Amino acid sequence: MYNNSQNCRGFVYVVKEGDTLYKIARDYDLKLIDVLRYNPYVNVYNLQVGDELCLPTLPNSAVPGGSSERTYITQEGDTMVDLLRLFDTDFDDLAEYNPSLWELPIPAGFVLRYPVKAPR
Repeated sequence: MYNNSQNCRGFVYVVKEGDTLYKIARDYDLKLIDVLRYNPYVNVYNLQVGDELCLPTLPNSAVPGGSSERTYITQEGDTMVDLLRLFDTDFDDLAEYNPSLWELPIPAGFVLRYPVKAPR
C-alpha cells in the first residue's frame, strides 16, 4: 500500500489483525475520507495485515482510548473553518491548545471586515 514513508505527512500505520479503515479512522479520531485521501491506492475490499497506511496525525498523541488531546497535521487547502468543523470546536478552544494561532500573520492586502459597535 503505502511504500514511501518519507512522503507521508503524518505517520505510517501498519495494519493489524481485525483492522478496517473505519476502525483505524475512528481509533485515531480521523474522518474516513481523510484516511482515503492520504491513501488513494488502498484497496478497501482487500486490506491486509502488514499493509502500511499514511495517517494525518502523530502517533504519540493519537493513542486509541488514551489522551483527550490529539494532533493533526494541516494540509494544503485547509481553512480555519474546515479545522473548526473537523474538530467540532470553536477558535478560542482550539487556540487554548495552540496559542500560536493568535499570532498567525494575515497576508498584506487582505481586506478584513469587522463590525462597528454602536456608541453607548
